[in-house]
Amino acid sequence: MAREDIRPDLSKEIKEGDFIVAGENFGYGSSREYAPQVIKAAGVRAVIAKSFARIFFKSSINIGLPLLECNTDLINEGDKIEVDLHSAIFLNKTLIVQSR
Repeated sequence: MAREDIRPDLSKEIKEGDFIVAGENFGYGSSREYAPQVIKAAGVRAVIAKSFARIFFKSSINIGLPLLECNTDLINEGDKIEVDLHSAIFLNKTLIVQSR
């Protein structure tokens, strides 16, 4: 499964519709379409990252894995995120609730 070297139990934790949130250059070293295919097959709805490696980005687009590029500094594990893939806009509902 994807990212077993960093987080061995990730494949057991991902649920259908989850998002992967990452930092810069996500997918670096993934020169084949296998990496985004595994992520998509795991049920991940989209990957949100500060930036993507060029080959990973192209491979993801080729297989239909949605990618959103934005600052992810204020997104934490377990946050409730709402994404509109058509407009490429997301809301961190956890952050909104905490700031009220």
